[in-house]
Amino acid sequence: ETTRVSSESAHEQQQSTIDELRATLKVRQTELDEKNETAERLTAELRSKESEVKEVSMSTEAVSAEADTLNVKLAEQAQVNASLKTEIEGARTEARTERES
Repeated sequence: ETTRVSSESAHEQQQSTIDELRATLKVRQTELDEKNETAERLTAELRSKESEVKEVSMSTEAVSAEADTLNVKLAEQAQVNASLKTEIEGARTEARTERES
């Protein structure tokens, strides 16, 4: 009889331990699921940010190319202005010479 009670007690103890382990496993699985969800959310946010950075980078490249084009046009206009200034100075000199003669 004592052996039977002891055996039942051991069985109950084992079942209790198994139940505790199952409960712990369930908690750990829930924690893992939450961490996986967080990782997935952070990965999605990272991809979104990478996409935004890529768009800004492309926009920056476009602005840089436009700035280069405008700098070339500005340099061309400066040459035209210098040429016109030389022509105007030459015309003034010519007009003075004609008045003096």
